[in-house]
Amino acid sequence: MTIDDIKDQIPDYAKDLKLNLGSVLSAQGAPGLTEHQIWSIAVASAIASRNVRFARQIEALAGDKIDAATLTGAVLVALGAITTGVFGWNKDWVNRVLAAANVAGEKMWQLPVDEDYRDLYKSSIADLANTGGRYGGAITGAMFIGEFAGDTPWVHLDIAGTRWANDEKPYRAKGPTGHGVRTLVHLLTDFVP
Repeated sequence: MTIDDIKDQIPDYAKDLKLNLGSVLSAQGAPGLTEHQIWSIAVASAIASRNVRFARQIEALAGDKIDAATLTGAVLVALGAITTGVFGWNKDWVNRVLAAANVAGEKMWQLPVDEDYRDLYKSSIADLANTGGRYGGAITGAMFIGEFAGDTPWVHLDIAGTRWANDEKPYRAKGPTGHGVRTLVHLLTDFVP
C-alpha cells in the first residue's frame, strides 16, 4: 500500500462533520462511543479524534500513533509559548517521544492523563462530551482524542503555544516554527520496534 492509497481513503472530516450544539454523534470506528457536542469551538478535537481512529483502521498504519494539533489555548496557560504539551497513556511510547524531542532539541513536557480527568468530559446523554470545561482543558482535550486510540499506544502533542514564534531565537526564526517536526523525523529515522 502506498501513501497515495492511504491518502485517497482519508475522509474530509472538516466538510462532513456536522457540529450542532446539543447533537449526539456516533463515534464511527469506536464501537459504542457517542459524543455530545456542547462546545462549538472544539472542532479540532473532533477532527483529530477521527483521524486517530481512522489511522487505527488502516493496516499499513499499524503500530504506535502520534498526533500533533493546535488543540487548546489551555496549553498556553500551562506551558506558555515555549514548550509543547505531551499526553499519552502508554508510558513507554511517551518516553520515546520525549527522548526524541530531547535529541531533536525541541522543548516538550508531559502533562498528566489521570483517570480522574475523565469525569470532566463525561456527558449525561452520551459517553463523552467534546469539552471538559475550563479547568484542565489541555488535558481533557488530549484525553478526548485518546479515547479514539483505544488500546493502541498513542501520544498527542498540543502545539498551540509553540506553533508560532513572536521573536527570533538563536535556534529558530520568527514566525511559524514547525515545532514537533524534528521530533517526528527523529522518531521515524531512528525507529526501533
